[in-house]
Amino acid sequence: MKTNRKTAKKPAGKGRKSTRREEVRIMVSPATLKKARRLARERGRRLPDFLSEVVVAFIDDTEGYRDSLRRLEQRLDTGLDLGTGGSAGWNREELHAR
Repeated sequence: MKTNRKTAKKPAGKGRKSTRREEVRIMVSPATLKKARRLARERGRRLPDFLSEVVVAFIDDTEGYRDSLRRLEQRLDTGLDLGTGGSAGWNREELHAR
């Protein structure tokens, strides 16, 4: 991915923290470009704005997934209170007795 250091002042949109934007060039197949243009048009957006929103949404989703996974790992490390006081009042043989 080639990055051009030219910047333009644009209003900060949803999910953006800065008004500074950098130009990025990407290479996609003609079919992908056609689909992206169609999706942008359906949403009433310019292609560059649409692609920027897609990238921001992808990053937000990825960060949200990582945060969720981190919270899950913390819960697994901590464990859940099962009301046993830390010891089971039964043994394997009692559970599997026929």
